[in-house]
Amino acid sequence: MKLKKFFFIALASITLQFCPISFLAFLTSSPAIADSIAPRQKTEADKLMEQGKELYDSGQRTEALKKWEVALGLYQQIGDIQGEAEAWGNMGHSYRELGNYVKAIDAYNSSLAMFERIAESGWETNANGSVYYKTTITGQENLIVASNGSGLTIKIASTPNSQSIAVSNVGGGSNSTNQVRVTSTLGGGSVSSSQCQSSVTTISQGSYQSSSSSTSQCHSSSSYSRQSSSTTINQVQSQSSSGSSRQSSSTTISQVQSQSGSGSSRQISVGIVSNSSAQADILANLGIVYGKLGNTRAAIDSFSRSLSIAEGGNNPIDVANILGYTSIVYNNLGDYQEVIKLQERQLDIVKGKNNRPGEAEVLVGKGDTYTKIGDYQKAIKNYQQSSRIYEQLKDDAGEAETLGKLGRAYHLLGEISQARNYYHKQLNIAYEIKRPRLLANALGGNGDISLSSGEYQTAFNYYSQQLEIAQVINEVKEITNSLINLGKVSHKMKNTEEAIEYYQTALNYLQNREYPYEEATALSNLGKALLTQGNLLEAEASLRDAIGIWEDFRKLLGSKDNWKISLFEKQVDTYNVLQEVLVDQNKPFEALEIAERGRTRALIELLLKGLSPAQQESAIADYSKLSEIKQIAAQQKATLVEYSLISENLLYIWVIQPTGKMEFRSVDIPQNASISELVTASRQFISARSRNDNNPTSDATTEPSHRLQQLHQLLIEPIAELLPSDEQERVVFIPHHELFLVPFAALQDTNYKYLIEKHTILTAPSIQSLALTRQHRQRVQNLSGEALVAGNPTMPQLRLGPNRSRLDSLQGAEREAEQVAVILNTKALIGSQATETAIVQRMQNAKVIHLATHGLLDDINGVGSPGAIVLAPSAQDDGFLTSSEIMEQYGLPNTTPLQAELVVLSACDTGRGEIKGEGVIGLSRSLIAAGVPSLVVSLWKVPDHATQELMVEFYTNLYERKLDKAQALRKAMLTMLDGGENPDPVDWAAFTVIGEAE
Repeated sequence: MKLKKFFFIALASITLQFCPISFLAFLTSSPAIADSIAPRQKTEADKLMEQGKELYDSGQRTEALKKWEVALGLYQQIGDIQGEAEAWGNMGHSYRELGNYVKAIDAYNSSLAMFERIAESGWETNANGSVYYKTTITGQENLIVASNGSGLTIKIASTPNSQSIAVSNVGGGSNSTNQVRVTSTLGGGSVSSSQCQSSVTTISQGSYQSSSSSTSQCHSSSSYSRQSSSTTINQVQSQSSSGSSRQSSSTTISQVQSQSGSGSSRQISVGIVSNSSAQADILANLGIVYGKLGNTRAAIDSFSRSLSIAEGGNNPIDVANILGYTSIVYNNLGDYQEVIKLQERQLDIVKGKNNRPGEAEVLVGKGDTYTKIGDYQKAIKNYQQSSRIYEQLKDDAGEAETLGKLGRAYHLLGEISQARNYYHKQLNIAYEIKRPRLLANALGGNGDISLSSGEYQTAFNYYSQQLEIAQVINEVKEITNSLINLGKVSHKMKNTEEAIEYYQTALNYLQNREYPYEEATALSNLGKALLTQGNLLEAEASLRDAIGIWEDFRKLLGSKDNWKISLFEKQVDTYNVLQEVLVDQNKPFEALEIAERGRTRALIELLLKGLSPAQQESAIADYSKLSEIKQIAAQQKATLVEYSLISENLLYIWVIQPTGKMEFRSVDIPQNASISELVTASRQFISARSRNDNNPTSDATTEPSHRLQQLHQLLIEPIAELLPSDEQERVVFIPHHELFLVPFAALQDTNYKYLIEKHTILTAPSIQSLALTRQHRQRVQNLSGEALVAGNPTMPQLRLGPNRSRLDSLQGAEREAEQVAVILNTKALIGSQATETAIVQRMQNAKVIHLATHGLLDDINGVGSPGAIVLAPSAQDDGFLTSSEIMEQYGLPNTTPLQAELVVLSACDTGRGEIKGEGVIGLSRSLIAAGVPSLVVSLWKVPDHATQELMVEFYTNLYERKLDKAQALRKAMLTMLDGGENPDPVDWAAFTVIGEAE
């Protein structure tokens, strides 16, 4: 958010001055002040303060600073601590705006010191934020004057040896101007001869303004004497519903009489102050400066102190501002969970006050947070809301800022044309309104688009201009980002040395500044450049440092699974480059450790939190260590094959045998053999028919062997001799990126033999996940429970798309469910019985879950977690059991995991989802997180009749022939393949076992 948008330069804080006689010493804590206060100097200083404010508001920061410096000197001469505090605070504002942050800090701290001196001399802040002065002197207690932020309360406390003292009201009636005369009788000692002037103060709706319209002269002799002093507080606005009432919502005057038997007089000290608001303001501005200097801990401390004061006041906008400033610092630290909390509080406040500019600004801040964690759709939603408000307010600067942020979000989504349009609009407005920070930001955005489009020289020019402006305005993040951007484009232009220099300059600039996101980005890019240069040791060090920072970010996200997934998507490249650096150093198995650290991290954390305390403790060990990886292979009694797609042209493969023997292969992918294109083409050949389509299309009859053989050549042939010769021995494939969509069972060798004919195949999201699914198998294996079978539910209406059509009925799925139910000794839920509510209620305690229905790939609820199982709707639900709902009920911390040992999603595309660095985000991941050790899911839409046949055969093998899950599925596939009726891979190759075979 824009700093300092809603704060005044300093909140009003006026001290009511009385005649400079002896009692003022107790207020100012300086005995000499009684003789030194000069009304003329005070008036001149106040005038200079006002002139400085006018100059500041007009943008003349230096001239304002000069006025306040002179005012400060005058206040110091006359001992006016309140004036000193305000002058120092305003000087801090000027220094801050001028970019002199060190002097700004000194000025703000000096201001706070003055306020502390006032507090130490008697002014205190109560629990409600009221500020009052109270001090007791030997034999006497002073008048208490308290301000609660909405007015003035005067109380007179009794002291020994005091005469009658009264605060009397003069005037009457509601809506009238009242005078309150405070009269005191002074005595008890000799005072020097002096002439004093009592000032008149206006008190109206909590606002205090000095006036010189009424004065009284007082004199004293060198001898002991009695003297009467009279002070008028003029124009107290009193408004109430009753004419007889003297109390209004803005000002309360308490009339107190205190009498004692003594004839001697008492002294009275009177003062009015609203220093708590001023201190909150100074602390907030001090936090801003610390933030600009990158001292985030000091910034948080300042904001926290400021917030504590502001929350005790009556101005919620002050609270909202401080929340906003604090969120910026936490954003820089990467604590996005805390940022969202602060921004939600802030948004509630500004909406409640109908503060439209504030609402727009908070929405921008929320958009920034979602951009940081990679949730670009939510970011765009917030930016668009903000943009509409700025447009209504005709705020060009706000609109320009939001346009740039929309450009960035669309750019990160890969929508280059849309992004370019927004960036150009921002640049035009920034030039027109001449805002340097906006201009720097717009130049950077246009540079990003040019870089993505391969227009490297144009990008370099944009970034150079961005850096030049950023240095002038001394904006830390703009300077850092422009240096990093110049490094990126220089690397693209083959100027590696220059790129390294830019990255190192950025890192040097970030020293002693806490901007971890920018630091990790610079370190990661530096590692890439050093790899290109061949400086492998330094590249490794730089990349490991970057990963250390990235992983610290994750710790701050708590249980926010979606945020961790989105954030990691922006970090995955660092892990890939480090793998390449390690392999080039002939450290391929250290590279395997990094490959494991760089996948399914959020899922592993969910699995750990879902276990019992004892299981959690045993699972804390780092599963990515080589010793653990070997142990997992032995426990699984399987050969593990892990892939890592380093780039479009480079593939790494590791093979870990049950004996602990490990092998590594590096595969160069030909330019004309893109794995992504091969996977897409093979799937197009295979998956040409829908679940309820029993007639092959023209594409389905096309020979897919060539594509499947090419994939076999790249993925299997380099490691073929390392795979077990016994076809009953298990092979667990751990895919990466697009390889999650590969139908491994259908890959063909040069002799047209399918891989499933030679090996028993499973898949897993990572090696680490196998250790944890094994623990879940141990958790559920002795639990009792019935089978839950459902098929062909009454189909709900689709909520996506313009037609909102109802999904087709699946008669084959109904027959499948009935046959499977017989094998599992239960009754299938069919049609309207298979409601979402009924299924969810029975899922919790089911031993086996089989759902034969449609599967959807879409993010039904728009929460960033795609995938849904289609069930019958009811009054309590919509009929779509989404992956996010499964996660929320069974997968997140503080939820009870499922008891099922096996879940079969006999539906379309249930093994698919959105492929990210974390892995496949969809139904299968949600069920693994929910504690299910074994899943059977599909990679494409399978014909209805073929699915029925395959599933009946699978359950027969599993429960009647007592095969393990992987062997049962393999035998079912071979039965269909060898039977002659279903040789097409579309009929049998879609399904795979994920997780545990036993």
